[in-house]
Amino acid sequence: KQDIEFARELGYTIKLLAVAKLMDGRLEVRVHPAMILSSTLLANIRNEFNAVEVEGDAVGTQVFYGRGAGELPTASAVVSDVVDVAGRRCGGGRRAESVWTWEERLPVVPMEEIVTSYYLRFIVMDQPGVLAQIARILAAERISIESVIQHGRSTDTVPLIIMTHEAVEKAMRRAVAVIDGLPAVKERTRVIRVEK
Repeated sequence: KQDIEFARELGYTIKLLAVAKLMDGRLEVRVHPAMILSSTLLANIRNEFNAVEVEGDAVGTQVFYGRGAGELPTASAVVSDVVDVAGRRCGGGRRAESVWTWEERLPVVPMEEIVTSYYLRFIVMDQPGVLAQIARILAAERISIESVIQHGRSTDTVPLIIMTHEAVEKAMRRAVAVIDGLPAVKERTRVIRVEK
């Protein structure tokens, strides 16, 4: 709930995304919660609707959406899968070739190599120097801070929110592991990728 509220304050919405990108002859594929700008079409897909956003060289960004959840779409998908399996069993177990078969095998980008921006929520002791410690660790991994939010004062702990510029996933993982070991950090860091 806290992350949803902070995302809203920052102008973002949290969505479960499946991302596929062709990057320099390699395929980047991943599924995870991500923050996207609240002003985008994808951020405003609600309830039983799903959407696919496709970006093409000649056509720019296209968004296709429709019902994809709920009892009827789910039942339709299950029946479709059963028919597909039955068709393959009756056909000797061979799957029909798709008209969309891609001949070239593309290498997949390891998750540790993806580059994206990040939302980080820390629960820290409300004391001087904590932000400086965290900033030094991020800087050591070449992670640049875009913005910081810290509300209120407390005698105990407070949430500290940092939005980063683009960074490499493995560098972020290393930085978070070190930050989580700081005495002033009282809970594991919440990390959410940001899709621009």
